[in-house]
Amino acid sequence: GGNGGGKGNTVWSWGCNAGGRLGHGDKVARYLPTAVASIAELKVKQVAAGVDCTLIIDADGFIWTAGQLNPYNERTRTFTRFRCCPEAKNVTEMHKPLE
Repeated sequence: GGNGGGKGNTVWSWGCNAGGRLGHGDKVARYLPTAVASIAELKVKQVAAGVDCTLIIDADGFIWTAGQLNPYNERTRTFTRFRCCPEAKNVTEMHKPLE
């Protein structure tokens, strides 16, 4: 699967959509890049795709998530549309984990 930017501020996603990780509001796989309509008005600064979720940082420094958060804990939260995490604010950049 993947995520990417496009013309203007459009976010595109494709691939397996288990847990709604692509952010389209459903769990249907996308075999071609598809614009994520639910966040069309969001001013996206950065997108990161993980195994179980997708994260976005907006222009105001808030993190938005779709998919499964904390999939190995019994209190897993799953969102098929992007949701803002107001407790995570003023974020400027996401980094790759150390290998």
